[in-house]
Amino acid sequence: LAGPATAQTGAEAFARGCGGGCHQSETRVLRAIPRGSDAERRAWIEAFLARHPCHCDDMKPAILDYLTERSSR
Repeated sequence: LAGPATAQTGAEAFARGCGGGCHQSETRVLRAIPRGSDAERRAWIEAFLARHPCHCDDMKPAILDYLTERSSR
């Protein structure tokens, strides 16, 4: 069973790390991510997360993977 700081999926990591009153939906976050290759989007998201507060810093890698994948759509 997952503890309070442990997410099972990227969506859960986003909900717990970003959705705690700040970003109820990923829609606005996804719109802010510039178009480009997976590597370009991932680098942009990684730089953004490095300077952006997150309720659970240990979830940032899962959030990075999740937003990179979701922004490709």
